[in-house]
Amino acid sequence: MTSTTTVTRTAERARSRAAERAFGLSGNAAPRPKSQGLHGQRGFTLVELLAVIAIVGVLAGLAVTGFQTMIRRSKDEDTKQALLGVAAAINAYYARTQGYLNCSTSGTSFYPMAPSDKKHGFRNSTNPDHLCWDYYGIDITPTHMSFTVQAGTAGQNPPQPLKLKNLTWPTPKGPWFVLVGATDHDVDGTLGLHVVSSFAPGEVITENMGD
Repeated sequence: MTSTTTVTRTAERARSRAAERAFGLSGNAAPRPKSQGLHGQRGFTLVELLAVIAIVGVLAGLAVTGFQTMIRRSKDEDTKQALLGVAAAINAYYARTQGYLNCSTSGTSFYPMAPSDKKHGFRNSTNPDHLCWDYYGIDITPTHMSFTVQAGTAGQNPPQPLKLKNLTWPTPKGPWFVLVGATDHDVDGTLGLHVVSSFAPGEVITENMGD
């Protein structure tokens, strides 16, 4: 009887120790994990938060740069189309009259207003050159660009457009015109220049100078 009882108690103690190990109740149980945050999730460290902030800052900078580039390209396309529209009207006037009008004797008197970052309509009756430009019958949508146009005949040398020092014209053999469009998108006084002429019809020569 004693032997049977001893075996039974030994078996019970073995089962008890196995249960303790299974449920982590024994003195040799594995250490409990460190305290975790709400719902058992570990919180971010300061280094991790700073890394995330830095990444977000870089991505935001790239997004702003990309947006500014997109806006600049949109303005550039707008000014190019406006310049070609004015040139088309000037060529249509030549087809009717066999001549061009010199509406900007100084070459620096912009029409309809000084270049800025604002869109403006083409006609400006307060500008002293308005009547001359009005003869061309130009009809374009509001644009960021302002214009000068100089014209002449054979024997008269074309002007050097503002700051385009590397641009040279051939000797004119008949009536000619040089149309300059100017932009100043960032309003710093440094102009972007765009030129169309009778010497290279349909071609826009551009020199962006920080506009």
